Amino acid sequence: MNDGQQLHAPASGARRRGGGPGTGRFFRLGLAPKIVVAIIFVSVITGGIIGATLTNTSRNELRRNILSGNLAHADLAAQFASNYIQAIQTSIRSFASRPTVQVAMLTGRPEAAKGELVKFLQTQPALDSANI
Repeated sequence: MNDGQQLHAPASGARRRGGGPGTGRFFRLGLAPKIVVAIIFVSVITGGIIGATLTNTSRNELRRNILSGNLAHADLAAQFASNYIQAIQTSIRSFASRPTVQVAMLTGRPEAAKGELVKFLQTQPALDSANI
């Protein structure tokens, strides 16, 4: 360098147009990168919406299947209980219709049917706790 010369920044300067470090300006994208970013953004949003919809649909279908299965099990249990109670009622009606049991009850001497009741209860284990 000569004595009278000083270093100067170039007149065209990257700092004046661009947004180099410390200028406070953002880097400007061209049209193609903006389109790519927009397409990626739309794809991500669309994928999220589709994923949420599929998850919700799957959850609702699974819930419906579980409730349907539970209803079928409940119906089966109710039918079994109904059949069981009907069978017990039929057995008790049959026992109550026996002439010796009817006479014992009508005469006010239920102990007269005790032997018959013991035999009946031996054939009906579900009625072990029943007595006169």
